[in-house]
Amino acid sequence: MKTRLFTLLMLALSLTATVSAENQKKGQRPQGMHQVSMTERIVDELDLDDATAARFTTVYNQYVSEMHAAYKQHAMIRPQKGDDGKKKRLTDEQIKHNLEEQLALSQATLDLRKKYYKEYLKILTPRQIEHLSKLEKKQATDVHKKWGEHQKPGQMRPGQRPMGKSVMPPRQEKK
Repeated sequence: MKTRLFTLLMLALSLTATVSAENQKKGQRPQGMHQVSMTERIVDELDLDDATAARFTTVYNQYVSEMHAAYKQHAMIRPQKGDDGKKKRLTDEQIKHNLEEQLALSQATLDLRKKYYKEYLKILTPRQIEHLSKLEKKQATDVHKKWGEHQKPGQMRPGQRPMGKSVMPPRQEKK
């Protein structure tokens, strides 16, 4: 158990140093220990031996970095603030662009999931892959909850609708 923990720690440190160096070259901030601790938790939950853990960690980190790249590539247009400090409404063209970007992002993430599913099958059992999927969903839910806790009271999250108010424009009656 100690050798396993030591191996994981060494692997995590080397990955962190590599990612940090790459990010500094690009002028980005390092991802930090969050990704390393998430990977360690997954390895622990899946109960992988040392050799399998090392193979999985490499593939999983590639998957995560490709997912991050996909999200950065398909950026949505955000409403800008006007002179009065209020957010301006998006134009129809901007909304159309955002919808097309959302579809492209969905396709890109689906393609990555299919690609890495095949890679995971070389390392993990189908049951472990299913468990990995559940762990990732739980992690995403936890992140959204924590992010929501950091909001100011009464402040809404992006995409959240105000209670009792419709976001859709009123229907025009036909004559």
